[in-house]
Amino acid sequence: MKQVILNFPQQFAKGIEAAKHAKIEGVFDNLIVCGVGGSALPGSLLLDMADLPFPVFIHRNYGLPAIANEKSLIICISFSGNTEETLSAFQEALIKNLKPIAITTGGKLQELAQQNNLPAAIVPNDCLQPRFGTGYLVCALIKILENCGLAKGISQEILKTANSLKPENFETKGTDLAKKLTDKIPVVYASSQYKSVAKIRKIKINENSKIMAFRNYFPELNHNDMVG
Repeated sequence: MKQVILNFPQQFAKGIEAAKHAKIEGVFDNLIVCGVGGSALPGSLLLDMADLPFPVFIHRNYGLPAIANEKSLIICISFSGNTEETLSAFQEALIKNLKPIAITTGGKLQELAQQNNLPAAIVPNDCLQPRFGTGYLVCALIKILENCGLAKGISQEILKTANSLKPENFETKGTDLAKKLTDKIPVVYASSQYKSVAKIRKIKINENSKIMAFRNYFPELNHNDMVG
């Protein structure tokens, strides 16, 4: 676990590299990101980190949303490559003669992409769980958007950020925070710009520390949590 955290900044460049050839020709007016659990987080982070000039739909379910059409860029993300909801979305896209792009470490999703001659970004599987591979998945997603003409320059900004991240400098702070949270239920609050980061923090406390945690964001929490 410690080594995964220390290696996290390296995921950015590797995610971009994995997607450098992943591209579908066409004119797109919306983006549909299909995934569940940790594999859906890249779509949420994308909405928070970039002011995109087109609608983005995050589909955490089987099949495809009703909005899906020939002008949709459909990206199916499954870290394992075997998530049944995501495989269902990919297969429905094939049935509708649409051309989805896969982001995965392998599994059936990679096989489907190869069998149908469709692009796939194959990211490394060296980080224990999907929730630890967010850097790979987000950067692959962004690079695909750039390849398809829906974004530009974001990947370079991300690489600059990677160079400034020094996880080893935060080990003492992390230890101190863990001690403070012992026998407590953390509540994570954030601005709307960082609501997905708050969600990731909540998830990591739930799944890594095995304790309850909750999150909300401003101004939404003003209408409910504030009263409590």
